[in-house]
Amino acid sequence: MGNVKKTLYDYYDRVVSIEGLQRVIDESDDVSQVQRFINYNMKPKFQSEKDMCNDIAVELWNEYWGDYIEANY
Repeated sequence: MGNVKKTLYDYYDRVVSIEGLQRVIDESDDVSQVQRFINYNMKPKFQSEKDMCNDIAVELWNEYWGDYIEANY
């Protein structure tokens, strides 16, 4: 299990080090734009890699925009 976790962390580090990622997160209208940008730059070969890219994009999107979006209660 330790090897899988290390692989996931390494992949996460590769994604967050993409040039221009923060700018895309700032300027995008929704998370799908960030997902496309990450998938284009990472060029995943397997569906599991694409899923990891999409999950990381959602996490980064929510982390950034969570402070700005008001709850609609």
